[in-house]
Amino acid sequence: MNRIALQITAALLGMALVSGLLALIWPARFPKALRWSKGAQYGALIMLSVALGTWWYTDGNASTLWGSLPGCFAVLGWALLVPCGIPGIYFRNALPALLAAAVTFVLLLAALQVPANSSAPQSPWLIWHVFSCLGGYAALIVASLLALVHLGDGRWRNGAFPDAQRLEKRIRQAIACGLFMLSLGMASGALWAKEAWGAYWSWDPKEIWCLTVWSIYAAILGTGQRGKTLALLTLFGLGVLLFCWLGVNRIAASLHSYG
Repeated sequence: MNRIALQITAALLGMALVSGLLALIWPARFPKALRWSKGAQYGALIMLSVALGTWWYTDGNASTLWGSLPGCFAVLGWALLVPCGIPGIYFRNALPALLAAAVTFVLLLAALQVPANSSAPQSPWLIWHVFSCLGGYAALIVASLLALVHLGDGRWRNGAFPDAQRLEKRIRQAIACGLFMLSLGMASGALWAKEAWGAYWSWDPKEIWCLTVWSIYAAILGTGQRGKTLALLTLFGLGVLLFCWLGVNRIAASLHSYG
């Protein structure tokens, strides 16, 4: 693990959060604060990319990056920063980007605290499985951040919120992207499980809860929810997702474990 690069990334995200909040709350007093925030987020994305690249290169394989909890935290943070953490790539409003930066900041602090050991069975499908699942998680977290913005409609100054119709469109797009990536993750995971454990599906608790997450978000899209109901159901799905990712192993024995 490239701890120095991760620490620099976390520091840059902290700077982005402070300057971004100044820009949202006191725009007249700090007219350049939003520009500082954007610059810090660009720097954080570059440093995090360097950290992940050197982590992979120095280990010589993907085990501690893709198969450990700190590696998953760092990759998920990177996946959040690319579409959401930099204003203007996915949408032009500052507040959702700051929320993504805040989530990534917490993920990196967690990654720096957890040991990076892994006993995950190695297979070419492991990289595709973890990358697809984390990409799906990132998209669904983006949807949830937008849902929070939707629920807080009108409570922030300075036009920080997109209009409600655009927000709902973005939420549905993010959910659709998340479902697609989770589908790829489950398919590649089945191929990995066949090589590692001899069966495509084992009714492992993690597999069952991942299918539950997929079903919840598929139902949200399929039933055409709108308005606050869409936002609340999206946040409910996030709670189930977080339990699937971090909570299942705490209460049940699972083939999926993080060092």
